[in-house]
Order: sequence, then structure tokens, then C-alpha cells
Amino acid sequence: MKMTDKNKFLFIPALALTGVVYSALFPVNRMSVEYGLPYIGYVFWFSLLATLVL
Repeated sequence: MKMTDKNKFLFIPALALTGVVYSALFPVNRMSVEYGLPYIGYVFWFSLLATLVL
């Protein structure tokens, strides 16, 4: 796919959003363990939201 001007403007915000989500993943994992959330439910909802975003 050729990089057009529209794609260039979407690349940086998408990269920044990916960085924010990835860096927030570890504190959210820690909080879910501290509050005793079941890991199956956590993984299910995280995977479902990731699938919907894609």
C-alpha cells in the first residue's frame, strides 16, 4: 500500500495511541491482580475490546 498524505497524518496519532495503551497495560494488570479480579474475565474483556478496535 502506498503511503498517501492522509495515511501519513494518521500514522503518528495511531503510533502514539498504541504507545499509551501498551504502557497502560502493566499498571492495569497490577491493579486487576491487587483487586482480585478473575484472570479469565480480564483476558476475555481485554481480548474482546482489542478485537473490536481492530
